[in-house]
Amino acid sequence: MMDLRPHSNVVNCILLLPLVGLWLYISAPGVVRAQTLISERDIQRAVEDFVFTSLGLPKENLQIECGPHRAIRVKDDGKVRVVVSKATKGELRGTVPLKIEIWADGALQRRSLATARIRLFDRVVVASQRIDRHEALTPQKLKVERRDVTDLTGGYFTAVGMLKGKRAKVLIPFNRVVTKRCVERVPVVTRGSEVTILAQAGNVFASAKGLALEDGEVGDKIRVRNGSSKVSLVAKVIDATTVKVIF
Repeated sequence: MMDLRPHSNVVNCILLLPLVGLWLYISAPGVVRAQTLISERDIQRAVEDFVFTSLGLPKENLQIECGPHRAIRVKDDGKVRVVVSKATKGELRGTVPLKIEIWADGALQRRSLATARIRLFDRVVVASQRIDRHEALTPQKLKVERRDVTDLTGGYFTAVGMLKGKRAKVLIPFNRVVTKRCVERVPVVTRGSEVTILAQAGNVFASAKGLALEDGEVGDKIRVRNGSSKVSLVAKVIDATTVKVIF
């Protein structure tokens, strides 16, 4: 006679199916387990996911602290989502207000506000010694360290090689992060250097020795002084030793 009793393995699989479905539902990304209470931790996790996704930075470069937020009760027992967005047009750094929306089965249930403290970290170029104004930024005077860059403005450098051909625009103290605001390109003509001053009027050309009264790069307009007449003129930098008078 044929044995009609279900095989024990089949029975076990049938019994496990509801549990597997429940696990998949709970694990779905962006979905909070069906419940009437959205906990503070649920909201914090949604804030963290929003910041990581928006900035697109490695997690080790970010530190996110979400301010206290009361748990939120919803009437709907369906799929609940916590949607986070910016409350202002500012950057996602420092203390940032955020909008929190609770959606259940496609319907908006609650709105609230939360505050997050977002700190950014990066490996940046730092002065390994005091660097005086107009001093060349050579590799021996620089190092790279991981620093908190949350409040840095004006941009910064992540590699020493990015500062090749640049000098300090202002004094840079020891251990200070080197920002773009405190550096400038090394000029091809420096104040006090001797230059050849060219002048042209129609088909007439003339030249004279002179002195640069300002720093300048190729194409810049600087003041120069004629070595013979001592007259100051405005001239365009042609190269490291030549300028051309602008009439």
